Amino acid sequence: LTSEKLEYVVRNLITHEMTHVLVEDLFPEIDLEDVSYIEKLNRITFNEGIAHFLSFNGEELEDINWNNTEYGEVYLRSKEKLKEALSEQKPEKQEKYLEEAGTGPYFEKYGAMSGLFYFAKNWKQGGTLQLKQIVEHGYKDMVNRILMS
Repeated sequence: LTSEKLEYVVRNLITHEMTHVLVEDLFPEIDLEDVSYIEKLNRITFNEGIAHFLSFNGEELEDINWNNTEYGEVYLRSKEKLKEALSEQKPEKQEKYLEEAGTGPYFEKYGAMSGLFYFAKNWKQGGTLQLKQIVEHGYKDMVNRILMS
C-alpha cells in the first residue's frame, strides 16, 4: 500500500464517516429503531447516499465526470431495485432489501447508489444551493423523490 493510496483511503473514509456524524447531528432521530420498513429505506438511502456522494472517488465534486455512462447505468439499475424494494411486502425479503441498500459491493448498494447519484444530479443542476435544500428537506420521502426524478 503506497502512501498515496493510504491517503486516498483515509480521506474517503473520514469524509464518509464524518458525513454520517453530521447527518445524525442534523437528524438525531435518523436511527433505524422502531420505524417502518419504508422509513428505514428512506433513512438509509438519504444517509448513505450523501455520505457516498461527498466521498465519491476521493475527488472534488467538480472534477468528477458525472455524465459517465457507467454511472448512469448504476443509477438506473439502483433506482429499479429501489422501486422493487419499495413494493416488497414480505418481512424476510424486506430485511434482505434493507441490508443490500447499504452494504455489499460498492456499485450494488442500491440505496446508497440511488442516493449518491440523486445528490449528484441535483448538485449538477443547482449547485450547493440545491444540495442545501435537499439536505434541509431531509430523509423524509427520499425514496419517492428519487423515483420521481
